[in-house]
Amino acid sequence: MPEIKHNFTGGKMNKDLDERLVPNGQYRDAMNVQVSTSEGSDVGTVQNILGNNQINLPPSIDLQDAVVVSSVADEKNDTLYYFVWTPSVDYILSYKRNNNIVEIIFRDVNKNALKFSPNYIVTGINVIDEMIFWTDNNTEPKKINIQ
Repeated sequence: MPEIKHNFTGGKMNKDLDERLVPNGQYRDAMNVQVSTSEGSDVGTVQNILGNNQINLPPSIDLQDAVVVSSVADEKNDTLYYFVWTPSVDYILSYKRNNNIVEIIFRDVNKNALKFSPNYIVTGINVIDEMIFWTDNNTEPKKINIQ
């Protein structure tokens, strides 16, 4: 069955018509879009966002029963950082979109430095000057140099 694609230029969502009859410039359902607005304004834009890709991990990373307790994007360096708890090891992993490689930033084998817990999700997290600062509201705030 052919796939029907329309560009979003009309600024309307038309749920009344069948998807095959929706005029160009309107849409019936939106996926992989982001609505950006400015503060104090009624104007907004819809932008396409990228979908998901499967990433192959190096064999040295064992993610059996893993829980991602946090993630943060470093838009300046186009890098994602993941905080991962497993029953045996805690990880801080990085992923750069351009070279499609997952790297280990820090591996806590003894589980006494990072102290991640699947019950305490890291909510306060920032990347500032090649350092990550975070807190899980359970243990003391931490920082790590990601260089």
